[in-house]
Amino acid sequence: MPLETPLGASIRWHRLVEKGVFTGLSIFPAVAAGEAILRMCVMSGHTPEMLRTSADAVASVLRQPL
Repeated sequence: MPLETPLGASIRWHRLVEKGVFTGLSIFPAVAAGEAILRMCVMSGHTPEMLRTSADAVASVLRQPL
């Protein structure tokens, strides 16, 4: 998911970790300078409930101001 800035992405990454959702934070040079993304991997061991919980956490964190 693309995010606004590397600092904003770091803040959101940390908030997700606090909710138990682990993502990969990618910043330059993995993405363009000044940009950042969070990468999520879905695996066969994840249950539908886990995916819903993660999606709810991501939605909640993205709605929060930085």
